[in-house]
Amino acid sequence: MRFKKILLTGVSLASTSILLVGCASSAPQRMPDDSTAQTQSKKKTIALDLARGKISQSSGLMSIPVFIKNTGTNSTVINSQNFTLEIQGHKFKPLKITGESSDFHLDFDTGNTYNNTISFYLGTTLKKNELKYVKLYYTMDNGKKVKASVLSTETNQNDLKVSNAQNLTDIGTYYKDILSYTKKIKDATKNDNEIPSVRDTFSDPNYDRFKMWVVIPKKDSKNAVIKVLNQTSTDISIPFDNIEVSDKDNDETRVQASYRNYTLVVPHGKTAMITLPLENEIDSKNGPYTAKFRTKDTNSSFFSTKDALYPVETVFSDNGNDISKLFTLTPDQYTSKQIEWSKPKLNFQDNTLTITAQLKDYFAMRFDPKNFNLVGYNSDSTIKDKELAIAASPKTIKSGDPVDIVIKFKDLSFLKDCSNIDLKYKQKLITKVR
Repeated sequence: MRFKKILLTGVSLASTSILLVGCASSAPQRMPDDSTAQTQSKKKTIALDLARGKISQSSGLMSIPVFIKNTGTNSTVINSQNFTLEIQGHKFKPLKITGESSDFHLDFDTGNTYNNTISFYLGTTLKKNELKYVKLYYTMDNGKKVKASVLSTETNQNDLKVSNAQNLTDIGTYYKDILSYTKKIKDATKNDNEIPSVRDTFSDPNYDRFKMWVVIPKKDSKNAVIKVLNQTSTDISIPFDNIEVSDKDNDETRVQASYRNYTLVVPHGKTAMITLPLENEIDSKNGPYTAKFRTKDTNSSFFSTKDALYPVETVFSDNGNDISKLFTLTPDQYTSKQIEWSKPKLNFQDNTLTITAQLKDYFAMRFDPKNFNLVGYNSDSTIKDKELAIAASPKTIKSGDPVDIVIKFKDLSFLKDCSNIDLKYKQKLITKVR
């Protein structure tokens, strides 16, 4: 098997360490009973049992659900960077995106069980017969490694109940809260009343600062890549049993059944990216697709977040081979809220159009210059001329400050007398130039 060299734009791997007291126990074939935590010893000990669920892969990313139980007699701290993935001599640390904080440290009491989903960047997708070489470890402070056993379909689901869930806000409850708050804002605005603040409405003054994206790679539409930015002061969990995507006809696709017992935990101030297997492939032709959620009460109905302050974006990506390019869109894929075009300036001598673009979305923008075209109209609104671009610079733009794009054309002389000129990308109007 071959792995890509890990040199990604905006993506890197890093490792840190933390001292843990004690020793590791041997890997079990199933999560242990509570009785195993009753170690009789005069000296306080730390012992961790580690198990993992089914592996998911897409776009060079590998995600693995993990379960840890503290079977020792002392509390400890779980450090995300103490996980290591090993594949035939290749070692990987958990995914870390440059400029974003994704590591976590968790106080972990004796007898507690913890569940989360950890991602690693491999830069490739392993074949089915290569997955048997995947090994997951957690390293203790004394250098001993706890190897994760593999949970089977016969695993007792009671063993998977986690202790950390009670301290987390599940994704469905979070969006129910935000949708209720959004309605209060609209009602207050309509009735000319004072708009309630986030601080007065919730115990968390940053409760509205949670963003999430569901990206379906067109070349791998049996999987979804989930990106989360949790800039709230609340720890949020995303149970995979409580997610689905719905097409334009409201036909829903859920997460694959073998993955529904697992969870992603995103601590406050942190970011996470994982891949999830879907129960079947989905076709972009049936879009637009909408991500829907339900609360931890699994008898509740799935609902959309479209009316939330920051609704979950569900998009298809043409760049599905690698996560370094997955979160990019072409100019025609943005809504007016996601990008602002301004200051168009035609230079008929140089046959160029200079225009300013500012992205207000997490996704970067990329484009093929040849898909830009300028359309000039006669006074009766009929097309006088259509000029295709031959070059443009820069070809990629990231979210942030405004960027000037210079688009080169072969000959703009036929558009010189047009009072109305449109800039289009493929067939979609981007902005009015005149």
